[in-house]
Amino acid sequence: RHSSLVKAVFQELSAVDLDQAVSEAHRLDDKLKHSAVKGILTARSDLAAEDRLKLARELDSEQLFHELVALELVEKPIDDPAGKWGEFVQEYGTDLESLSDSQRAALLRIAESWVIRDGLRAVEAINSSFLHRESRTWLTQQLLTTLVSQEPVLARAIVEDLREENRAILLEVVQLWAGEDGLGAFNAAQWMDNLGTEDTTRMQRAAIEGWARSNPHTVMTNLRLLPEHLQEFSRDAALLEMRWTSPESVPAFLDDIGNLETREWLLSNLMNSWIQYDPSAAFRWVMEYEKSTGKPRGYSSSALSAMARNNFEKALSIALELPLNENGIGLEARVLATMGWKATLELIDHARNPETRLSVYKSIGNKLLYVSNYDEVLTLVKDEPIDAQLEYFKYVARQIASKKPQFLIEKFDSLPNEAFKQHCSEVLLMYNSMRTPPFLSEEEVEMFEKFTNEDDEDD
Repeated sequence: RHSSLVKAVFQELSAVDLDQAVSEAHRLDDKLKHSAVKGILTARSDLAAEDRLKLARELDSEQLFHELVALELVEKPIDDPAGKWGEFVQEYGTDLESLSDSQRAALLRIAESWVIRDGLRAVEAINSSFLHRESRTWLTQQLLTTLVSQEPVLARAIVEDLREENRAILLEVVQLWAGEDGLGAFNAAQWMDNLGTEDTTRMQRAAIEGWARSNPHTVMTNLRLLPEHLQEFSRDAALLEMRWTSPESVPAFLDDIGNLETREWLLSNLMNSWIQYDPSAAFRWVMEYEKSTGKPRGYSSSALSAMARNNFEKALSIALELPLNENGIGLEARVLATMGWKATLELIDHARNPETRLSVYKSIGNKLLYVSNYDEVLTLVKDEPIDAQLEYFKYVARQIASKKPQFLIEKFDSLPNEAFKQHCSEVLLMYNSMRTPPFLSEEEVEMFEKFTNEDDEDD
């Protein structure tokens, strides 16, 4: 209100005494000065453009002058749009990023006037002014937004020309349009598809994809307004976008999905995203889901692992309260595995039973194998019961044999007992048979075969 009053006062003052108006404007703070200069420049439209620009520069408001000139272009009839387009491009250029909202509006107003008068010839001339594909896409979308309803014959000509010459841009136009007006873009896309004979839903699907990216919730709200054969596609597109923007909203829609395979696919995508976004909320929801559906705990364990990276103590406390899985292993194994191997080793006593403890050792072993720390891999469980050592050795021996069999050969004589040596022999012989050339000599093959044959003789 105050700004409008200042503008009105300076309009009147500049009409009476321009010099005094300029002098008074200099004394105002930036916000009020902006309103004052706007009043002066709009009131003195009788002055030549050069004189108004000089005034604006004197008041440090050159950009405001250009804004007002652009607004005047929008408001006044354009008798020579081709000429006006040339003037605009010469004065301001066509880099959309550098144009103000008013200047963009003026550019669009000139382009509309020219296209309505000269059709595709004008479209071609206008497009040649733009260096960037994104700018041409934006202008085409803006033009079609108006022309589809006001000049449908011309809009059809533009669409058919794009369909033949540059279908990719037409798809981008529809998706850009959908980002601003989802349902409007879809209706226009339906009209475009009806003009063609091939793939008669492509533009509609493009509109839905663009709409889902910008506002997936409104896609879900308007689902019943879309053709039945596109409702499932629209729902899936919206839910897949919501897994990033608002994953907590997705579960409410899952029960409405009748196809089990689709539901599991969406659930998998949801959990993968939600776990990154808010692992605690994802864990709480998926625990209830798995409990009510009887599903295995794959998602909940992943969510708990992600939670541990943000709040280890909380995740560990929750894991220790949860029941063991069907193999007798607690979820604390997944939580402990999120730490570095040395830290995990220091915390291994949190494992509530031997099965969980062994599972943690296996995860540490994997980390050591990844960095080729084979000595540490083999000595890791030296203080554990011999049965646990053997089961752990069976787990890591295959991986060592596949990467560095010579290490196992060198450590063979120092293995704890015959059971270890028998398993080591079996693994080395198996991998040796798959290598070309083999890594075992004939003497070594003969020696390792004796260990496997001894077990056969015992049987």
